[in-house]
Amino acid sequence: MAVPVKADLTTVGSTKAFPLGTIATNLSTMSTKHYMYVRADDIISVNWCCKLDLAAAGSGLAADAPFLMTPTTNVNEIVEGVAETAFTAGDYGFIIIRGHTTVRCAAGVAAGEQVVTTANDGEIDTIIVVTTTNPTKTELDAQHTANVGLILIALTAVVSSKCEVLIR
Repeated sequence: MAVPVKADLTTVGSTKAFPLGTIATNLSTMSTKHYMYVRADDIISVNWCCKLDLAAAGSGLAADAPFLMTPTTNVNEIVEGVAETAFTAGDYGFIIIRGHTTVRCAAGVAAGEQVVTTANDGEIDTIIVVTTTNPTKTELDAQHTANVGLILIALTAVVSSKCEVLIR
């Protein structure tokens, strides 16, 4: 359950203001958007998808490891949330983990399509779908391998390398 937090959910900074992992909703709007308080382990630009930095445990940041974020950088990674403001390495702040937001998006995504991460930092693209009437095991295996990340739904088509998505 999200807790109403009296804070600007788009402010980031080098000082921890809340316990890491705090789940919040915007107190002024009581919106259906939910946010999680995290620490960036790398630069994360506005509208980029974020993932857990699994390499952080050995970097001296083990205590923060469950909430250390870095941009998605590979196809079909699990998306923890989306940065609605820019982070520098070491910044604390909130990322959106549920609700409607804007995400960096590859060309060609249309409204209503399921999308997953790409090899470009923080970006999403259309999910791979086998369109063959009688797919082979190889085609099905390729589809499964290519679509293991969290599925997001594009609400709008791409405009200026961004699209609106729904995070579930």
